[in-house]
Amino acid sequence: MLLVLIGLAAGFFSALFGVGGGIIIVPLLLVFAHFLQRPAMATSLAAIGLIAVAGTISYGFHGELKPGAAAIVGIPGAIGAIAGTALQQRLANRTLSLSSSDYELPALFAGGASWPLLQGVQNVTLHGLYQSNSFGVDEFRFGAEYGYHKDYFARVGYKFTSNDNELFGLTYGLGLRVPVGSSSMYVDYAGQHVKDFFDDVQHIGIQMTF
Repeated sequence: MLLVLIGLAAGFFSALFGVGGGIIIVPLLLVFAHFLQRPAMATSLAAIGLIAVAGTISYGFHGELKPGAAAIVGIPGAIGAIAGTALQQRLANRTLSLSSSDYELPALFAGGASWPLLQGVQNVTLHGLYQSNSFGVDEFRFGAEYGYHKDYFARVGYKFTSNDNELFGLTYGLGLRVPVGSSSMYVDYAGQHVKDFFDDVQHIGIQMTF
């Protein structure tokens, strides 16, 4: 199931941004699936080949594929891949990875989603975020925003963690749009509750659009 989720994420971001292999698949295989460096890289290359075929066909149906340019870039790229693989096989795992029990690289994964529950004169949007940190506890953040006529806003959010000593939890805020001639000024207020440490943290922001 974990490999399926990694594949879905890689395919989505590969088609959306043109990335997926070394940026997404390899780190996820190393951190969450506990692959070694070489198997992770080889698996990523094989998987991205399948993803690339599907993406190429999809873009081709939309008439956005340039086969000539792809060949000019792809053929030298294939030669470079062979050379890179040959060099990689001559390197020790220690050289390929800076990670060890004493020098672990930080890893962070975050994924979020928003859902427009209500749209129109009054708007209600729900937000959710999950964040996994190799040097900390996992975080779950939930929030909601209410807007009226795109002029008045109210927001509330909360962060859940397994850390009993977590300082921050509840957040809240208000927003106001003030017309200034043909421009608009946005005034935002936000507060953040701090547990057993000091008073709530307050933020005020002003933004002008022209």
